[in-house]
Amino acid sequence: MNTTDKTLRGTIIFGLVAALFVPFFVSANLFFPFITGKNFAFRIIVELISIAYIVLALRDRNYRPRKSAILFSFSAFMVIIGLADIFGANFFRSFWSNYERMEGYVAMIHYFLYFIILGSVLKTPKAWSIFLNTSIVASTLMAFYALLQVAGKFTINQGGSRADGFFGNATYLAAYMLMHFFITAIFAYRHRVNKKALTTYSIVMLLQLLALYHTATRGAILGLIGGLFIAFVVYGIEAVRTKKVSLKIPLIGLVAIVLFVGGFFAVRNSKFVQDSQVLSRFANISLTEQTTESRFIIWNMSFKGFLERPILGWGQDNYNLVFNKYFDPQLWKQEPWFDRAHNIFFDWLIAGGLLGLIAYLGMFATSLSSVFSHRHEFSSEEKAIFAGFFASYFASNMFVFDNYASYLIFFTVLAYLHSHIVSKGKLVREESNGQNKLAHEVFGALGVVVLVVSLYFVNVKPLLAANTLLNALLPQEKGIIQNLALYQKAIGYKTFGTNEATERLIETASQVNAADQSKVDPAVRKQFIDLARLEISKRTEESPNDARYQVFLGMFLSRIGEQGLPALLKAEELSPGKQSIKLEIANVYAMRGEMQKALDEAKKAYDLAPEFPDAFTAYVSALIGSGKVDEGEKLLATRPEVNFADGQIINAYARSKSFGKLIDIWKKVILKDPSNTQARVALAASYLESGNRAMAISTLEEVIKLTPSFKEQGTYFINEIKAGRKP
Repeated sequence: MNTTDKTLRGTIIFGLVAALFVPFFVSANLFFPFITGKNFAFRIIVELISIAYIVLALRDRNYRPRKSAILFSFSAFMVIIGLADIFGANFFRSFWSNYERMEGYVAMIHYFLYFIILGSVLKTPKAWSIFLNTSIVASTLMAFYALLQVAGKFTINQGGSRADGFFGNATYLAAYMLMHFFITAIFAYRHRVNKKALTTYSIVMLLQLLALYHTATRGAILGLIGGLFIAFVVYGIEAVRTKKVSLKIPLIGLVAIVLFVGGFFAVRNSKFVQDSQVLSRFANISLTEQTTESRFIIWNMSFKGFLERPILGWGQDNYNLVFNKYFDPQLWKQEPWFDRAHNIFFDWLIAGGLLGLIAYLGMFATSLSSVFSHRHEFSSEEKAIFAGFFASYFASNMFVFDNYASYLIFFTVLAYLHSHIVSKGKLVREESNGQNKLAHEVFGALGVVVLVVSLYFVNVKPLLAANTLLNALLPQEKGIIQNLALYQKAIGYKTFGTNEATERLIETASQVNAADQSKVDPAVRKQFIDLARLEISKRTEESPNDARYQVFLGMFLSRIGEQGLPALLKAEELSPGKQSIKLEIANVYAMRGEMQKALDEAKKAYDLAPEFPDAFTAYVSALIGSGKVDEGEKLLATRPEVNFADGQIINAYARSKSFGKLIDIWKKVILKDPSNTQARVALAASYLESGNRAMAISTLEEVIKLTPSFKEQGTYFINEIKAGRKP
């Protein structure tokens, strides 16, 4: 190998090793700093080493990809998912994803390139040993950091007590530790005769387990138990088949797992278990638990979405469309906008249909086939560990979903197995002629150009947009006029981050609109409102089947005093089971004084899930506000836990001019909290509305005595009332 080739290979290997440490990268200057920073860094690394790889592969055919079943299955997956994205519900979203996930087809392209390069450049067992051990070192450092978080030495980024490392999410850290545990186990086995090395790997595995434990991620920990169970089963089968290994070890392992699980459930109600945040999460698992129930509901919704598009699905990152269309009202306890099914089967059934799921499973099948093939010389122990790796990874994804942390390790293992397969064959030397050489050079030049262009459009522009968006959310020296300019700039980049920039813009514009008139320049307020209206209107035009954007548009227009009802009605059409949309429509009708329509809409929401507190309060309020006070109060009496002084209920009494009822309510509030100044002022207002000016004045005088700071304002109110006016 000449100097140029060595330099190219060294550059590629340096980039591949750097990719292993990308999980530590957190960019505080980017929107979603724990996600965008890592993914952009990985993509840039892959694109740069791809340029070097193309040149190297053209110069030396030894580095060109070689055929294997794993390469075929991965390629088939890329083709099928690409078709699913093209013919899906929203190709732009499927290709680019968003800042929160950073997945989509563009991410898959980068993982595929990473797989190709890694599997083609690392050719020897020694090279792979160094690479995988480097990944183990990275996981050890991550585990140390996570445990220091638990010890209080570093902040847990997501809050609470669940370790999240540099991922900002305990679930992501759990997947990272789970997969590295089995990789480390491989090397522990290979170095079993070296006591020092075995001890080192054993300590690392313990650290990984401790970090995994402190994530309190049930899916990953259950995946670990399932993976170990499968590993021992496979080991037992191998012992019986080969007669070369002892059956005692797998039997002991299986018995230990059964005893551990059985023993845990036997003591799950003990004080020790219930007082532990981690253990109690497992002890309280049941089919009736809220999280478990919601998963079953979501999977049922997902199946309906699959039946609508069974062959190629909806395309990646379009799960939200299924979630909204088939929304089950019983999900009122969960977050309103799911974008994943939290189940690997349904995620790929929705993203790629039946063909997409088969293609995804095909990568597992070909990988396991390569492990168990007699030609590839894996020991019984290694076969068992690899089986455990894939089983644990798959099992954990039955309850969560993939992310950068899991994809990186998954495709690393696939590349290793691919390399292991092709290294057993002989390289066929082909004579190169001038025409082939020219074709290779042209192809290489085009490839380099594509990658250079990709660096800008895939990474540089979105990076600039993410940084600008983050700054738009922060207080600026020049005030909100500067924030406005930053929003304009972020949206002006026209990247896949425009959707998220629009959502944040709407929030900010709503705040600006609601701010004190004296503190906001009317011209700036108008510019904010105009820009927000324009951009959210564009998003609804680009994604007319997305209920979420219709809701955003409708709510925003309603807040600024414009006609938002058509957008909300469209949202209701797209997501007929979502009560929150119906409640928003009911609120709009109420604001317009169309109380019967408000009542009808509130009743729809209430009938879908009467136990939903918001729907119950809205329905009671609509009954009272429409003049059906007795009926509303009768229903309210059935739910004593509902706050009778809820703002909606108060407004409803006001609309029905039931000021006597309001007086009674505020007296009850004051009885419970005598220091509640706002309640006393509201009581005075209720007296005034009922025509009892004397009691209104008397109440305000009492407020002044109790709250001296209210004197100036209270005196003003009193003088206005005495003058015959309503302050």
